[in-house]
Amino acid sequence: MRKDFYDSLEVDDPELREGALFGRLPNLIALALSGAGWARQLGSVDPNMVTSREALANIPVLRDWPALRGDDPLFGGLVISQRGRTRRLLMTPGPVFHPDMDAKDWWGAARALFAAGMRPGDVVLNCFSYHLSPFGFLMDSGAQALGCTVIAAGADDAIAIAEVIRTLAPRAFVGSPEFLKRLIDVSVGRNATATIRRALVAGDPLTTELRREFASSGIAVQECLIHPDVGIIAYESDALDGMIVNEGLIVEIVEPGSGEPVADGEVGELVVTAFNPDYPMIRLATGQLSAILRGRSPCGRTNMRIRGLLGPV
Repeated sequence: MRKDFYDSLEVDDPELREGALFGRLPNLIALALSGAGWARQLGSVDPNMVTSREALANIPVLRDWPALRGDDPLFGGLVISQRGRTRRLLMTPGPVFHPDMDAKDWWGAARALFAAGMRPGDVVLNCFSYHLSPFGFLMDSGAQALGCTVIAAGADDAIAIAEVIRTLAPRAFVGSPEFLKRLIDVSVGRNATATIRRALVAGDPLTTELRREFASSGIAVQECLIHPDVGIIAYESDALDGMIVNEGLIVEIVEPGSGEPVADGEVGELVVTAFNPDYPMIRLATGQLSAILRGRSPCGRTNMRIRGLLGPV
């Protein structure tokens, strides 16, 4: 395996990958049906019949997410895990609550961090929030799985964090592009961000202007797409040619409202199916627009590519 890939899954034959995912899908649906929440959502779906994209498209899209959860039981019966596996209860605005399970790289972040140039032994400055939010822990777990040391900085005080950078000399940054710009701005004249060479960002738009500004500061920045109930959906590689779908996910682009898949290249809503045995997701509507990019990434990774986020539905 070449050193520029996280593992061999990234260069699998696309047809073999697709066949393997849909070969596992009936078992995922059967597992989900053991939970009261998924039993309500999926109704009379026969897991053994869902072995293709066409069959998957007949399953209702999961929408109105907070309302479906309820609070009895916690997470609306959509978490399928053994007692004692949940290590954190986290929250995004709404409020919407999310679990974090006791497992290595449970959110699938290590692959995106690797694609952004982070390697074992790197010191990574994590400026996603750890306060209730899933995103700080999401990136923290991925960086640790990769063998990195994490500075759990959050995003409260750019001036204080700039001083931390001067002392601890991290090589990489994760957080929002807006906060990375703030760090650069407060470091003018003090060269505090000089050690940072790689960054993986999400949350705010990464504009062409911002990417150019980061490059002028010597920082190669790549973007990823995160959902708090899935983890990393897709990520950029150094080819900077679309976002590559994370392994272990089925991504569809569908007509908003109907859930019918659109043709490759057409804009539609991003829908995700995730093979997480603790917290399965089957046709989760993200509320965001995207489109499939035809062909393979110039970097050599073979999974489906999307154009990134094109706005809310």
